[in-house]
Amino acid sequence: MVKRLFLPAIFLLLFLITGGFSQNYLFKVDKNYSVLYINQDGTCTINYEIQFTCDEEAHPIDVVDIGMPNESYVLQSAAAKIDGFTLTDIRKSEYVHPGIEVHLHSHQIAPGETGTLLFSVNTRNMIHPDTKDAAYASIEFSPTWYGSKYTYGETDLVCYFVFPPGVKPDEPRYHRIKFTDAGVDSTGKLWYKFAISNASPSRQYIFGASFPKKYVPAGSIITKPKHRISFGIILAAIFAKLLGSCPCVIVGIFIIFAIIGVVSSAKRKMKYLPPAVSIEGVGIKRGLTAVEAAILLELPLNKVATMILFGLIKKRVVRVKSKEPLVLQIEKTQGESLELHNYEKDFLKTIGKDGKIKQKLLTTTFVNLIKDVQKKTKGFSRTKTRQYYRGILNRAWAEIKEADTPELKSKSLDNNLEWLMMDENYEKKINESFSGTPIIAPIWWGYYTPGFARPAAVTSTGGIGTPHISMPQLPGSTFANSLVTGIQGFSNKIVSNITGFQSAITKVTNPVPVSTSSSWSSSGGSSCACACACAGCACACAGGGR
Repeated sequence: MVKRLFLPAIFLLLFLITGGFSQNYLFKVDKNYSVLYINQDGTCTINYEIQFTCDEEAHPIDVVDIGMPNESYVLQSAAAKIDGFTLTDIRKSEYVHPGIEVHLHSHQIAPGETGTLLFSVNTRNMIHPDTKDAAYASIEFSPTWYGSKYTYGETDLVCYFVFPPGVKPDEPRYHRIKFTDAGVDSTGKLWYKFAISNASPSRQYIFGASFPKKYVPAGSIITKPKHRISFGIILAAIFAKLLGSCPCVIVGIFIIFAIIGVVSSAKRKMKYLPPAVSIEGVGIKRGLTAVEAAILLELPLNKVATMILFGLIKKRVVRVKSKEPLVLQIEKTQGESLELHNYEKDFLKTIGKDGKIKQKLLTTTFVNLIKDVQKKTKGFSRTKTRQYYRGILNRAWAEIKEADTPELKSKSLDNNLEWLMMDENYEKKINESFSGTPIIAPIWWGYYTPGFARPAAVTSTGGIGTPHISMPQLPGSTFANSLVTGIQGFSNKIVSNITGFQSAITKVTNPVPVSTSSSWSSSGGSSCACACACAGCACACAGGGR
C-alpha cells in the first residue's frame, strides 16, 4: 500500500520481479464485518466495516482500494468514513478493476495505530439463476481478503445476507457453508449470519444462499454471465499459488449490521413460535396466564420479561432495590409461602447475587416458557385462542374504566396489570385511566418503588380483628407516570440487547429451515481465474495489500 491496500495482478507480478520497494506494508485485520442487502428491486447494497491495525514498522495506510463484484456498481452512491470522519475523496480505482479507491488524506492510519473504515455502495447484476431449482435465484459473496505477505494474525469475520422483503423463514437455502445464526430484523426482513471468529485475513471465504426468485424482478436476474480471463490474471494466479496467496478478491463490502446492538424495539416482530400446522386444531385453549398469552401473541420478549417481573413484585417475592441500574432482591420468606409458576421459578434463578439479571439464564427461561406454551396450545386453534385473549385484554381496560372509586381502581389494576401491559398502547391508556383521580397505592408498591416507606399494620378499633395495612392515596398522574416509566425502563434493562436475545431464542424454538444441498449456479460472472465460478459472485483481482 504505497498508495493502495490492493494491487492489481500485473502490478503484483512486476513487484515480485523487481524485488519490491524499500518500505514494506504490514497490517492486521482485527475485524471484517459485512452486510449484503438484497433489495426488492433486484439491486444490492453492500455495507462494509473493516478495522486495520498498521504494524509499527510499516508504511501508513493512506488509500484503501475496494474491489467491486462487477462493473455495475454506482460510484455516486459510495460513502465512506474513517473513525467517524467523513471521507469525500472516493474514485474509480486506478489499480483494482473493477474497484473503488478511498483516499484517507489526513486521516491515514499511522504505524502502530488502529483505524476503522466504513464503506457502502449500491450494485447491480449480482443475482443469478439457481441451477438446481428453476423457481429460485442464487447469490454468492466473499468478504475481502488480503495477501499473506502484507497481513498477519486472525480476523473476526462476520457476514450477513439480508433477504428481500417477503421472504419467509422456511424459504432460503444456504450453499456450501451453513449459516451460524438467522433471524428477522425490525423491518420484518429475514437474515442469515455467517461468522468465523478466528478467520485468516489472507484466506478466501465464500458464502452463498438461494431464495425464491419471485421476490425480485425477473429482469434483475443475470441469465447470461460474462467471463473475463486475461493472460495477466492467469499468470498472477500461478505466482499466487506458489506464494500461497491468491491474488483474487471477491467484493466484501460492508458496515456493521444495524440490528446487532439495536435494543428494545417495542414493535419488533421476531417469530419465536414455529408456524402452526397446516390444519389448525379446533376450539380455544383457555386457562393461560397473561404471560403465557403474551407468548402466544408473540409479543417482544423484553416486554414479557417485564410482565414476569411485575408478577413477582405483586406477589412480594421480588423487591426492586434500585431502578438505575436495575438491582433486584429476592424476598425468600415470601417466595417460600407462595405457589409460583414454572416460568416465575426460572426467572428467580436468573437473579444473581448482585441483584442483576443473568442473560444466559434468562434465555433458558424463555426457551422453556415458549416450549411449554406450544405444548399447552397443541391441538387448539391458535387464531381463535389469540382472539380470545385479546378479548380478555379489552375487558380488563373496560373494568378499569368502570371503577369509580380509588379503592376499586386500585383493586382492578392489581387484578389486571399483566394483561394491561400486553397492550401496545398501554402507556397512553394508563395515563388516560388514572390521570385526574387519586388511587390507593397497591400493597406491593413498596416492593416496586425503592425508598417507599412501608406502612405499619393496624388493627380494628375493637382490639380484636385481622391486622391490615393501610396504604396511602397517590395522585393518579404521579402513579400512572411512575408505572409507565417503570415498565419502559425494566423492558430496556432486563434484556440488554433485544435483537440478539430474541434471535438466540428463535433459533432454538423456531429455527430457520435450511437445505443441505448446494443450490447454486456454476455459471456466474467471474472475473478472476483463480477464484469463483459461481452464481452471484465476481472477482476483483487485487493480489493482497502492501
